[in-house]
Amino acid sequence: MKRRSFLQQTGLAVAGSEIALASDSTLSHEAADVVSEGDSRRRVLVTSAHSVLARETADALHADYDVQLTAPTEIATRHPFTQNGLGHEKATNMLVRGMDAIVHVAEPGIDASEEEQIDYRTRSTYNLLRAATEERVPHVIYLSSLQMLTGYDEDFEVTEDWRPLPSEDADMLSHYLGEFTCREFAREGNVGVVVLRLGRIAKTEEVSGQPFDPTRVDQRDVVQAVSKVLGARFSGSGPLTRNWSVFHIQSGSPLARFTSNRAIGAFGYAPQFPQVHGLPAGKN
Repeated sequence: MKRRSFLQQTGLAVAGSEIALASDSTLSHEAADVVSEGDSRRRVLVTSAHSVLARETADALHADYDVQLTAPTEIATRHPFTQNGLGHEKATNMLVRGMDAIVHVAEPGIDASEEEQIDYRTRSTYNLLRAATEERVPHVIYLSSLQMLTGYDEDFEVTEDWRPLPSEDADMLSHYLGEFTCREFAREGNVGVVVLRLGRIAKTEEVSGQPFDPTRVDQRDVVQAVSKVLGARFSGSGPLTRNWSVFHIQSGSPLARFTSNRAIGAFGYAPQFPQVHGLPAGKN
């Protein structure tokens, strides 16, 4: 994809123009190539190693894959780590070379400004996907947010088919533009992208006694979803063989704001933490 063309399309997206849907065609033959014979373990790159979610994801995936972490700043971790700012340069190509999948946590630093949040989820994501395409990395998982859909009435059952309604909030807008970036690469058919839109991440025991949040999801369920998506992508069967897929990842609570039924059916997502602490009186 030409950088200029991408920036023009992104400008239209920010202005509110309608975005064409990505093709559901299967991956090209070259992009679908997996590890060669003789390789015993697939290699997975996890970005945003400065975030707790990235590090716990790496810990969980380590049992089955050779995991490498990356972040713009130096991070202490027990996993192999490469400091990389995801720039438009050879170092990013070297970072992804030989990887079988990338889990792009896409979490800016905790002190990131609004401009830095948008930059990290757009420019850095563009550079990462460009390098992944050039190095023939077949699978990318992009972690997005369900907050883009909270603009709909709570009485609606909002599924993955509904169009996001991002506000001007930098966090929401940057997630929306990050998804758009991934979709443009997926449309070209050289990399398969699965977007997981996540609820507000917490651990159930950490929110005990707090008011119930119907958009919440336990961090361990998020890690489980990432692991199951990778397994489904590597198996090469089912709906996850498409270039572009979007799934909602919520808790197992019957009062969850969004449904995860599509993820349950597509790759066996099985939320273990219902986030029942703090349920309103009479609702249990």
